[in-house]
Amino acid sequence: EAYKCVNHNDFSPENRDSADIPKYYGTSMPLQAIMYNTNMLTPEQAPKSWKDLADPKYKGEIVLGNPASSGSSYAQLFMMNELYGMDYVKQVVANATYVASSTAGPDSVARGEYAITVTGEANIGKKIAAGDPVAYVLPEEGTGLRLEGSAILANCKNLDSAQKFIDFMTSPEAFQIVRDECFRRAVSTKVPGPVGLPDLADMKFFKYDAAKAASTKKALVAEFNALL
Repeated sequence: EAYKCVNHNDFSPENRDSADIPKYYGTSMPLQAIMYNTNMLTPEQAPKSWKDLADPKYKGEIVLGNPASSGSSYAQLFMMNELYGMDYVKQVVANATYVASSTAGPDSVARGEYAITVTGEANIGKKIAAGDPVAYVLPEEGTGLRLEGSAILANCKNLDSAQKFIDFMTSPEAFQIVRDECFRRAVSTKVPGPVGLPDLADMKFFKYDAAKAASTKKALVAEFNALL
Protein backbone atom coordinates (compact mmCIF):
# COMPACT_ATOMS: atom_id res chain seq x y z
CA GLU A 1 0.00 0.00 0.00
CA ALA A 2 1.33 3.43 -0.89
CA TYR A 3 1.64 5.82 2.03
CA LYS A 4 3.29 9.21 2.52
CA CYS A 5 4.69 9.08 6.04
CA VAL A 6 5.00 12.02 8.41
CA ASN A 7 8.79 11.97 7.95
CA HIS A 8 8.60 11.97 4.14
CA ASN A 9 10.56 15.19 3.67
CA ASP A 10 13.54 13.70 5.52
CA PHE A 11 14.05 11.18 2.70
CA SER A 12 15.84 11.80 -0.57
CA PRO A 13 14.37 10.00 -3.61
CA GLU A 14 17.20 7.45 -3.69
CA ASN A 15 16.31 6.36 -0.14
CA ARG A 16 12.65 5.60 -0.84
CA ASP A 17 10.26 4.70 -3.60
CA SER A 18 10.48 7.68 -5.96
CA ALA A 19 6.70 7.98 -6.38
CA ASP A 20 4.99 11.03 -4.87
CA ILE A 21 3.20 8.65 -2.51
CA PRO A 22 5.84 5.96 -1.89
CA LYS A 23 5.27 2.23 -1.54
CA TYR A 24 8.33 1.85 0.67
CA TYR A 25 10.92 3.80 2.65
CA GLY A 26 14.51 2.81 3.25
CA THR A 27 15.34 2.53 6.93
CA SER A 28 18.89 1.18 7.15
CA MET A 29 21.79 0.61 4.80
CA PRO A 30 23.54 -2.80 4.75
CA LEU A 31 26.68 -1.39 3.18
CA GLN A 32 29.66 -3.58 2.32
CA ALA A 33 33.24 -2.61 3.16
CA ILE A 34 36.69 -4.12 3.61
CA MET A 35 37.87 -5.19 7.06
CA TYR A 36 41.44 -6.17 7.90
CA ASN A 37 43.35 -7.39 10.95
CA THR A 38 45.62 -4.62 12.23
CA ASN A 39 48.03 -7.12 13.79
CA MET A 40 48.64 -8.66 10.38
CA LEU A 41 48.60 -5.65 8.05
CA THR A 42 49.48 -1.99 8.40
CA PRO A 43 47.18 0.62 6.83
CA GLU A 44 49.69 0.93 3.99
CA GLN A 45 49.66 -2.83 3.37
CA ALA A 46 45.88 -3.24 3.53
CA PRO A 47 43.77 -3.20 0.34
CA LYS A 48 42.35 0.20 -0.55
CA SER A 49 39.88 -0.79 -3.24
CA TRP A 50 37.74 -3.55 -4.69
CA LYS A 51 40.35 -3.88 -7.42
CA ASP A 52 43.10 -4.52 -4.87
CA LEU A 53 41.37 -7.73 -3.76
CA ALA A 54 42.52 -9.32 -7.03
CA ASP A 55 46.20 -8.54 -6.34
CA PRO A 56 48.15 -11.84 -6.12
CA LYS A 57 50.01 -10.55 -3.05
CA TYR A 58 46.84 -11.19 -1.05
CA LYS A 59 46.53 -14.83 -2.12
CA GLY A 60 45.63 -16.93 0.92
CA GLU A 61 45.00 -13.83 3.06
CA ILE A 62 41.33 -13.23 2.16
CA VAL A 63 38.23 -14.97 3.52
CA LEU A 64 34.81 -14.28 2.01
CA GLY A 65 31.26 -15.52 2.42
CA ASN A 66 29.91 -17.82 -0.27
CA PRO A 67 27.41 -15.99 -2.50
CA ALA A 68 25.53 -19.23 -3.09
CA SER A 69 24.53 -19.36 0.59
CA SER A 70 24.75 -15.75 1.82
CA GLY A 71 22.67 -12.83 0.58
CA SER A 72 25.19 -10.16 1.56
CA SER A 73 27.99 -12.18 -0.05
CA TYR A 74 25.96 -12.37 -3.24
CA ALA A 75 25.67 -8.58 -3.12
CA GLN A 76 29.48 -8.44 -3.00
CA LEU A 77 29.75 -10.75 -6.01
CA PHE A 78 27.22 -8.70 -7.94
CA MET A 79 29.08 -5.46 -7.20
CA MET A 80 32.44 -6.96 -8.15
CA ASN A 81 31.07 -8.21 -11.45
CA GLU A 82 29.38 -4.90 -12.20
CA LEU A 83 32.59 -2.98 -11.47
CA TYR A 84 35.20 -5.12 -13.19
CA GLY A 85 33.64 -8.21 -14.79
CA MET A 86 34.06 -11.94 -14.37
CA ASP A 87 37.78 -12.03 -15.22
CA TYR A 88 38.35 -9.86 -12.16
CA VAL A 89 36.06 -12.07 -10.06
CA LYS A 90 38.15 -15.06 -11.16
CA GLN A 91 41.26 -13.37 -9.77
CA VAL A 92 39.54 -12.66 -6.45
CA VAL A 93 38.38 -16.27 -6.22
CA ALA A 94 41.97 -17.42 -6.73
CA ASN A 95 43.05 -15.28 -3.76
CA ALA A 96 40.24 -16.12 -1.35
CA THR A 97 38.89 -18.87 0.86
CA TYR A 98 35.08 -19.05 0.84
CA VAL A 99 32.98 -19.95 3.88
CA ALA A 100 29.25 -20.59 4.13
CA SER A 101 28.34 -17.81 6.57
CA SER A 102 28.73 -14.08 6.03
CA THR A 103 29.68 -13.66 9.70
CA ALA A 104 32.34 -16.39 9.68
CA GLY A 105 34.68 -14.17 7.65
CA PRO A 106 34.85 -11.26 10.08
CA ASP A 107 35.08 -13.67 13.01
CA SER A 108 38.04 -15.37 11.37
CA VAL A 109 39.79 -12.07 10.60
CA ALA A 110 39.26 -10.86 14.17
CA ARG A 111 40.94 -14.05 15.43
CA GLY A 112 43.88 -13.56 13.07
CA GLU A 113 43.19 -16.63 10.93
CA TYR A 114 42.96 -14.46 7.82
CA ALA A 115 44.00 -10.87 7.24
CA ILE A 116 41.17 -9.54 5.05
CA THR A 117 37.45 -9.90 4.47
CA VAL A 118 34.60 -7.99 2.87
CA THR A 119 31.54 -7.75 5.07
CA GLY A 120 28.65 -5.60 6.19
CA GLU A 121 29.45 -2.47 8.15
CA ALA A 122 27.49 -3.78 11.12
CA ASN A 123 29.93 -6.67 11.50
CA ILE A 124 32.89 -4.30 11.37
CA GLY A 125 31.31 -1.92 13.87
CA LYS A 126 30.65 -4.73 16.33
CA LYS A 127 34.24 -5.95 16.09
CA ILE A 128 35.66 -2.47 16.61
CA ALA A 129 33.34 -1.90 19.59
CA ALA A 130 34.47 -5.21 21.09
CA GLY A 131 38.09 -4.09 20.92
CA ASP A 132 39.13 -6.60 18.27
CA PRO A 133 42.25 -5.72 16.24
CA VAL A 134 40.43 -4.78 13.05
CA ALA A 135 40.01 -1.69 10.89
CA TYR A 136 37.51 -0.44 8.32
CA VAL A 137 38.29 0.45 4.70
CA LEU A 138 35.74 2.06 2.41
CA PRO A 139 36.88 0.98 -1.08
CA GLU A 140 38.15 3.82 -3.25
CA GLU A 141 35.47 3.03 -5.85
CA GLY A 142 32.82 3.42 -3.15
CA THR A 143 30.25 0.81 -2.21
CA GLY A 144 26.86 -0.12 -3.59
CA LEU A 145 23.98 1.88 -2.14
CA ARG A 146 21.74 -0.87 -0.76
CA LEU A 147 18.68 -0.35 1.39
CA GLU A 148 16.66 -2.29 3.91
CA GLY A 149 13.19 -0.82 4.11
CA SER A 150 9.69 -0.86 5.49
CA ALA A 151 6.42 -1.04 3.59
CA ILE A 152 2.74 -1.75 4.11
CA LEU A 153 1.37 -4.97 2.66
CA ALA A 154 -1.31 -4.68 -0.01
CA ASN A 155 -4.86 -5.03 1.29
CA CYS A 156 -3.64 -4.49 4.85
CA LYS A 157 -6.42 -5.17 7.37
CA ASN A 158 -5.11 -2.74 10.00
CA LEU A 159 -4.11 0.16 7.81
CA ASP A 160 -4.14 2.84 10.51
CA SER A 161 -1.80 0.82 12.73
CA ALA A 162 0.44 -0.01 9.78
CA GLN A 163 0.75 3.66 8.85
CA LYS A 164 1.68 4.54 12.43
CA PHE A 165 4.33 1.82 12.33
CA ILE A 166 5.82 3.28 9.13
CA ASP A 167 5.82 6.70 10.79
CA PHE A 168 7.81 5.21 13.65
CA MET A 169 10.21 3.20 11.47
CA THR A 170 11.13 6.36 9.55
CA SER A 171 11.70 8.43 12.68
CA PRO A 172 15.02 9.48 14.26
CA GLU A 173 14.05 7.43 17.33
CA ALA A 174 13.84 4.23 15.28
CA PHE A 175 17.06 5.06 13.43
CA GLN A 176 18.86 5.41 16.76
CA ILE A 177 17.58 2.01 17.90
CA VAL A 178 18.74 0.40 14.65
CA ARG A 179 22.15 2.03 15.08
CA ASP A 180 22.65 1.30 18.78
CA GLU A 181 21.22 -2.22 18.91
CA CYS A 182 22.19 -3.51 15.46
CA PHE A 183 25.14 -1.31 14.41
CA ARG A 184 23.14 -0.53 11.27
CA ARG A 185 23.58 2.80 9.52
CA ALA A 186 20.38 4.80 9.15
CA VAL A 187 19.50 6.42 5.84
CA SER A 188 19.13 9.79 7.57
CA THR A 189 22.10 12.12 7.94
CA LYS A 190 20.35 13.49 11.05
CA VAL A 191 21.43 10.38 12.95
CA PRO A 192 25.20 9.79 13.09
CA GLY A 193 26.43 6.36 12.09
CA PRO A 194 27.70 3.72 14.51
CA VAL A 195 30.85 4.55 16.47
CA GLY A 196 33.97 3.58 14.55
CA LEU A 197 32.41 3.93 11.11
CA PRO A 198 32.76 6.91 8.74
CA ASP A 199 30.11 9.60 8.52
CA LEU A 200 27.53 9.04 5.81
CA ALA A 201 28.31 12.44 4.28
CA ASP A 202 31.95 11.38 3.78
CA MET A 203 31.14 8.14 1.95
CA LYS A 204 31.23 7.43 -1.77
CA PHE A 205 28.53 5.29 -3.39
CA PHE A 206 27.70 3.74 -6.71
CA LYS A 207 24.32 2.50 -7.88
CA TYR A 208 23.24 -0.95 -6.76
CA ASP A 209 20.60 -2.21 -9.19
CA ALA A 210 18.56 -4.47 -6.92
CA ALA A 211 16.25 -5.60 -9.73
CA LYS A 212 19.18 -6.64 -11.91
CA ALA A 213 20.89 -8.32 -8.96
CA ALA A 214 17.79 -10.43 -8.37
CA SER A 215 17.17 -11.32 -12.01
CA THR A 216 20.78 -12.36 -12.68
CA LYS A 217 21.44 -14.16 -9.40
CA LYS A 218 20.97 -17.73 -10.61
CA ALA A 219 23.25 -17.29 -13.62
CA LEU A 220 25.87 -15.27 -11.75
CA VAL A 221 26.09 -17.75 -8.88
CA ALA A 222 26.44 -20.57 -11.42
CA GLU A 223 29.37 -18.72 -13.03
CA PHE A 224 30.91 -18.22 -9.61
CA ASN A 225 30.51 -21.89 -8.67
CA ALA A 226 32.29 -22.88 -11.87
CA LEU A 227 35.35 -20.93 -10.69
CA LEU A 228 35.72 -22.83 -7.41
